[in-house]
Amino acid sequence: MAIPITIIFLIIILWIIVNFYRSKYELPSTNYIWLLFFVHQLLAIAYLVNALFSPSDSKRYFQVASSSENWSSLFDTGTNFITFLEWPLVNIIRLDYISSMFIFSFLGFIGILLFYLSAKENENLQKGQNFKFSILEILFLLPNLHFWTSSIGKGSVIILGLGLLVYGLNRFNVRFFQILLGLALVYFVRPHIILSFFFAIIFAITFLKSGLSNGLKLFIVVCSLLLFYLLNDNVLEYAELENLNVFDSEVLTKRSTSLTSATSGFDINSYSLPMKLFTFWFRPLFIDSPNILGVFVSFENLFYFYLFFALLFYGPKYFGQLNGWYRILIIMFFLTSIILSQVTGNMGIAIRQKSQIMPLFFIVVAKILTLRDEFKSK
Repeated sequence: MAIPITIIFLIIILWIIVNFYRSKYELPSTNYIWLLFFVHQLLAIAYLVNALFSPSDSKRYFQVASSSENWSSLFDTGTNFITFLEWPLVNIIRLDYISSMFIFSFLGFIGILLFYLSAKENENLQKGQNFKFSILEILFLLPNLHFWTSSIGKGSVIILGLGLLVYGLNRFNVRFFQILLGLALVYFVRPHIILSFFFAIIFAITFLKSGLSNGLKLFIVVCSLLLFYLLNDNVLEYAELENLNVFDSEVLTKRSTSLTSATSGFDINSYSLPMKLFTFWFRPLFIDSPNILGVFVSFENLFYFYLFFALLFYGPKYFGQLNGWYRILIIMFFLTSIILSQVTGNMGIAIRQKSQIMPLFFIVVAKILTLRDEFKSK
């Protein structure tokens, strides 16, 4: 009975969320939100079936949480934080593995939804135009985004943290709590990623036109630097690094080499930075797909390849039309990609980690292509 009750409970929560945003922002695309939820659940079931019949980290998280008597002992960054979140579901609510998978899948969906709502909010949906499928709607239906964020694991939690952070930054003067909660989730799941967001925010506020007063700019920069100072040592310890020079491959050789041992691994240590980024963003392609799943991923990667060149071609032309929020997102995407590409030697890990930051790219490239179409129609 736990599984159907869990699903009904999640649907009720989503119904409340949809009606809240419909009344608050007059969103014309509430039907799309239900479509997004259906696609996410469909791919969550696909992931669940795959996990039931093959080795999966989600099983390990569930087993560790089930066998741990002390909840507080699990509180730590990285893998332990996932078991910390799973512990009350198993030991207090008494959910089984499948029900827990649906709960974490819903967390991942909420993160994706926050990304989408943030993008639509920037398009001033209060005007209430009729719903239609734009490039943004298409991008948020791509399967990798949903498949890898729909299980007990880091993917679902970090996409929720990133969604909260992006949603908070969109109206940072009234969403301070969402920003702090998003930063906390990202930090506890992948501490080294949080630094790229600090750098992106500081760079965007300091060097880009943002419309903020100098006093507010100074306050945000000081707060970011203070948090960076407080978290620096913990991040280095988690990432097993001696310094934060992500352009020095020797510093990260040990970390990346340890991730090439699986059958889907490849040695990135000898790659140049552009080649590492290409590998992270666009591989596997059809010629190096390790299995049938890699073939399906290759189709999506080919689409990414097209979108990336569209961004390179049209981005400089319309970059001046983007507000500070979009500029922060694109800086976040590139900085995070640089960090992750330096330590990702396993293709499976690359696919999962890339899916967690692709919404940043989707939002920006969709806006650029929308601006292109608007200027063409004039």
